[in-house]
Amino acid sequence: MATNGDMSTEGIAVDNGHKSTNGHTATSTYKPLASSFSNSNGKKALKIADDLAKSLETPEEKVCRTFWFDIYKFSAMKVGVDVGFFNFPAGSAGTTFSADELGQECGVETRLLSRFLKVLAAEGFVDESGTNRFRSNGVTVVMSDYNFQGLVNEQFEIGLGIAHALPEYLKSNHYKEPTDAHATVFRHVKNTDKTTFGWFADPANAQALSNNTRHMTAKNKMARRWFEVVDTYSVLGEASGAEAPLLVDVGGSNGSDATALLRACPKLKGSIVVQDLEFPIVDSKNKLPSGIVGQVYDFFTPQPIFGAKNYFLHMVLHDWPDAQCRQILGNQKKAMVRGHSKILINEIVVPDQGAGWYEMGVDMIMMTCLSATERTETEWRNLIESSGLVLSEILGCDGEWEKVLVVDLP
Repeated sequence: MATNGDMSTEGIAVDNGHKSTNGHTATSTYKPLASSFSNSNGKKALKIADDLAKSLETPEEKVCRTFWFDIYKFSAMKVGVDVGFFNFPAGSAGTTFSADELGQECGVETRLLSRFLKVLAAEGFVDESGTNRFRSNGVTVVMSDYNFQGLVNEQFEIGLGIAHALPEYLKSNHYKEPTDAHATVFRHVKNTDKTTFGWFADPANAQALSNNTRHMTAKNKMARRWFEVVDTYSVLGEASGAEAPLLVDVGGSNGSDATALLRACPKLKGSIVVQDLEFPIVDSKNKLPSGIVGQVYDFFTPQPIFGAKNYFLHMVLHDWPDAQCRQILGNQKKAMVRGHSKILINEIVVPDQGAGWYEMGVDMIMMTCLSATERTETEWRNLIESSGLVLSEILGCDGEWEKVLVVDLP
């Protein structure tokens, strides 16, 4: 978690096995059927299958399943993480085991463990292969990942509490949309005068910060990054000279995005600067590869680097309401050179119709933790134009959830 920027830029991503336009390939253990399609077609196929499943469930079943079953599957997942039973069969998908064997390994009574395993099997986190016998699958393997376990810990320990408090909070707020960055549901639940970023940065909350960092790393493993999909060299171009960088990663945390970009595109021409507040930059010192430097910078102040080719903002603006976003964009605008510089905004663009679980799940996290939002194309355009800039293009990134908005001076 970047203190100045994103709750979504920590860690270096591993993609899901697709080959990028830049020639970079990574691997993953879990290969769902949708991976046989292009990403955009895979998401369409999944939407069709999901709609079919919904049409086969009665309205009564839908309501009862949600409130009888769904709320307890989170408990089953957290118990699994706590006692380590995801780690035992996690070498690869297809490992078989009995509830008794797993119970002895984890120190959990067999019948209790069997009941939780049946809950997880009903949700597809593990397969049943016989009476009280189970088999690991791709989801089991993912759940054995240290970073995905951090996601589970954070959302169970913090996210569920915030979700539970949300209805009462909105009722007391007369159902007004949270848009004040200094009055969030998170602060209300935690009973703190600190901002969300400040609360995570407090040494007393070091374990929560660790879970958040692992959560963000897990998120980055879900999909290909923009530079693994588009013609990155054409999008970024070249720096104008030795003085002005090719790319300034504004709110770039510990440099994970910049490091992955340089690894995927080693022939980029020009330097890269990663900017954030002091503690992530100090943490990244001596860890950044050649060609990338860190710089302490608060993006609510004027941008100190003039004339860079690209000012890059990855999941930064979704952390803030419109007023703060205009301030951030305005500070970058003043450093841009007409006809040379541009801003690249790497964010979710919510469909006007048919938004899915990913877009709306992240939107709820932003609303409750930061009084912020995910934006539709119209909302992005309005925000950018109200900041005195022009949205020139949206790169679709082959159906990935995060797009790239190319922004120029008018």
